[in-house]
Amino acid sequence: KQLAEFAGREERTDQLATECRESAEKALLERDTAVATEAYLRQELARLLEVRKQETEDRQKQHEEALALVKEDAERLVKAKDLICQKLNEEKEQANVDKERAEREKDAIEVRVKQLSATLENERKLVSGECRQLRDRIQAAEDKATDQILEFEQVRHG
Repeated sequence: KQLAEFAGREERTDQLATECRESAEKALLERDTAVATEAYLRQELARLLEVRKQETEDRQKQHEEALALVKEDAERLVKAKDLICQKLNEEKEQANVDKERAEREKDAIEVRVKQLSATLENERKLVSGECRQLRDRIQAAEDKATDQILEFEQVRHG
């Protein structure tokens, strides 16, 4: 009976040792699996971080290139607008010079018109006076001629 009990205990001890060993092996296997999974996940995380870093750098580079193009376009546009402004300012200055010259010429023409008007008025007065004198002289000559004709007629009939 003791032997049977001892054999039963030994069998249970063997069974318990086997279960413990299996449990320990299973735990070691799970630990090894967890360590391997952790190592894989760390590598995958590092890879994904590197991919994300590269994508971020690529987007940054694209953004900078696009920004540089926009900046170049803006600078070209500003330069073109500056040239237009410069040309318009030059045209404005030339227009001001032309306007001032035209105003001076207009003033000079107005002075000349006044002078010519005064000269014309004086000439009209002189011509009018000369016309009166000439009319008076013609009238005097006609009167004298008429008187001479009358004298001649009287002498001839006389």
